Amino acid sequence: MTNKEKTCHERVKCPFCAELIMPEALKCPFCRSDLVKSSLRQQNKPQPALLWVMFYNLLCPGMGAWKLGCKIRGTLIFLAVMLCFLIWAYQMVPVMQQLGIDISKGRIHSLNSLTADIENNPWLDVSFYVYLFSFIDVFFLFSNRRKPSDTGSAQ
Repeated sequence: MTNKEKTCHERVKCPFCAELIMPEALKCPFCRSDLVKSSLRQQNKPQPALLWVMFYNLLCPGMGAWKLGCKIRGTLIFLAVMLCFLIWAYQMVPVMQQLGIDISKGRIHSLNSLTADIENNPWLDVSFYVYLFSFIDVFFLFSNRRKPSDTGSAQ
């Protein structure tokens, strides 16, 4: 491996202009951006408050995890809640159609069996429990993201 190939592999992309620069560079030689301030800004990025994260999660399940930086996790939680809810809705369509027919024909005695069909469908419960899990997940994600205090080795 030549010296030129070796130095090419050791270079990193500038976050502003994407040119290859040395990792020790304080300023980009191409776009003149201050790389020290940029890295400090990324390290000191403020974390959203727990109340806001929970509010986002209340509006849309999985959005709390998304706001904490776990985008795939948040997307999977959202898809799980929506999939369970859509399965429940799909299974309720014939029940609701039968309910409409029975009400229009005045058959009130068959409403008890339709009520039992609605109560025996577990998908709405599963959707609720996954939604509830999303809040517990966000709480643990938030508590694990706090910066640990410096615990130096006392030797």
